[in-house]
Amino acid sequence: MNQLADVPLGLTTRSKISAERIVYYSHADESLIGEVRCGVLFVMAYWSIYAVNAFVATAELLSELDPDGRLQVVVVDTDGTPALYDHRKFLGRMIGAGETAWIRDGQIVAQTLCFDRERFIANTRSLLDHQ
Repeated sequence: MNQLADVPLGLTTRSKISAERIVYYSHADESLIGEVRCGVLFVMAYWSIYAVNAFVATAELLSELDPDGRLQVVVVDTDGTPALYDHRKFLGRMIGAGETAWIRDGQIVAQTLCFDRERFIANTRSLLDHQ
């Protein structure tokens, strides 16, 4: 069910990280989480200014905190990922505000339901420290 797609131009023009670094899925289910070894999963809602702004901030911080690209950057389109809404970490709480998960060895180790700069920095550093 996970459908890898080209990175939309809208992501690359707003991003401080290269398109080559982003793995983009137009459709995905819970199994995608299990495929991520060590990275950040961002749920993109193109119709939400909150999600768009969160992605810009996410990309900026990732470019600063992980300039060597050690972490996977996985972006999924919220409209093509209804199965993720049922994941126990997100159940009933996804609203298109830039939900983000930090994943290690196929397990979510932290998540936020909207962009929080301090939590983003702490979660990303923790993931990098345990890589």
